[in-house]
Amino acid sequence: MPYRLDPQVAGELGDRTELDTGVHPPLVHRVEYVLDYPGANDLIQSFPVYLARTHLAESLLAAGFRGITWRAALITQGDAYDEYPQSAVPNDYQWLVPGTAGDDCWLLDGELIVSDRMMEVLRGCNLNECDIEHLS
Repeated sequence: MPYRLDPQVAGELGDRTELDTGVHPPLVHRVEYVLDYPGANDLIQSFPVYLARTHLAESLLAAGFRGITWRAALITQGDAYDEYPQSAVPNDYQWLVPGTAGDDCWLLDGELIVSDRMMEVLRGCNLNECDIEHLS
């Protein structure tokens, strides 16, 4: 059975994000993610975008999961970083573009759904702030 994931919202889409809001969920053409703090999870989001740390993206790519396209994302520092003056903005996030139903990763009404197989890999990652629901 698949899982519904609601990853941590660790920031917001920036002004350089390009998206088409004429459809739901919006079609995204370019992503700027303004990260609010350095302790973000390995999988984060800001509707309708999902981002994974590079090491997680590499693990998912190596496992050969269907339904994931990886694209570059611009990661910038949000105002909240003023509270963490010694922290550099992690620039190691990749934009995870889900596939369609029947793949290992897809969207259902704008929510991220993953297969059992993919969930096994995700369990080894930092998803402390991710809500995970097993779908029956």
